[in-house]
Amino acid sequence: MRLKLNQRASSLYGLLFAAAFLLLSSAVNADTLDRILSNKKIIIGVSKDQGVLSQLNLSTGVIEGFEPDLAKDLANSLGVSLELVPLTILQRESAIIDKKVDVLIASLSDTSARRKVMQPVIPHYYLSGVNVLTRKDENIKSWEDLRGQRVCSEYGTFYNRLVTVRFGIDLIPLHGHKIAVDALSDGRCVGILYEESTMGWRLQDTDGGKQFHIPLEKMQTPAWSIYLNINEKYGKLEKIISDTVVRWHRDGVIMELEKKWKFPASSFSSDMNTIWNKKNNNEFFCKTPINNQTPHECLK
Repeated sequence: MRLKLNQRASSLYGLLFAAAFLLLSSAVNADTLDRILSNKKIIIGVSKDQGVLSQLNLSTGVIEGFEPDLAKDLANSLGVSLELVPLTILQRESAIIDKKVDVLIASLSDTSARRKVMQPVIPHYYLSGVNVLTRKDENIKSWEDLRGQRVCSEYGTFYNRLVTVRFGIDLIPLHGHKIAVDALSDGRCVGILYEESTMGWRLQDTDGGKQFHIPLEKMQTPAWSIYLNINEKYGKLEKIISDTVVRWHRDGVIMELEKKWKFPASSFSSDMNTIWNKKNNNEFFCKTPINNQTPHECLK
């Protein structure tokens, strides 16, 4: 009898602990959104010095680009003001983990390692892929042509090791994309390994178009997610941002920003625009809120 009573007590304590945890988790989730709405301000981290993705306009002092435009749209949808925080690759994850920013829109791929420390918002908002920007006189025609060659990249990117192991390149990790471009220009590297959307803007100006090109087929990488602090999982802020990303896809916001910032053509944005507008019997095929019943093709 005593054993049964102890088992019942243990079960009761377990239920009470679980209930308390859920209440605490809900309170944490509510606090961030409530604070944002109460302060009428959201703090969003974006990439630092990444060209059309996110770049300080020296003439105006304003941070401009694809990511800041998405951040502005999110702030407007919440009816709050926006504070942008430019972050290097090495600063991005710690900024959201340490709650220095409320949201990260910083070209971060959705990886299993990141899911352990941060909360990705689904659906993904973009996919770029990795490629190499080279000088035209290098005669690079395939990824194999890079074997044993000195290739610059930005320190801390997750695909550095992947490409190094697969193609045997002599990777030179540098602290900043501009430094890598300078190294390419003066011959210290034969190419720059980076997100294709970031490199494309280098070809837009006359000098860049004459000197450089992107001759290889891009290597697919995981799609990009907006990230939140891990405590926001299943919270109100995550749901609101998820609904916002759905609107971006349905209304063609991502596609319009691609055109505005002259990104290389992306099948991802057009595919997501198509699937999120698909209807069956006058109802959207991809419904919100997203759950385990959401078709896989809606979440690519």
